[in-house]
Amino acid sequence: MKTNIAVLTFGIFLVHFPVVQMTYDLSTEYLSTMPAVLRIVVDIIATFIVSAMITKLFYSWQATRKFVA
Repeated sequence: MKTNIAVLTFGIFLVHFPVVQMTYDLSTEYLSTMPAVLRIVVDIIATFIVSAMITKLFYSWQATRKFVA
């Protein structure tokens, strides 16, 4: 598990910025009643998961692997 995440770290770094904005917008709209600290934690976890999934998808294709590896 640890080595899988280590391989994906550069790709996660590359794709996380638009994902941060997306999760922030969604949490602001749908979780507005939740305390801000919890919303931030939800944003962090969601950003990591979505960024890792996108990077893993890029890593699985030969043509895009060179961008995230």
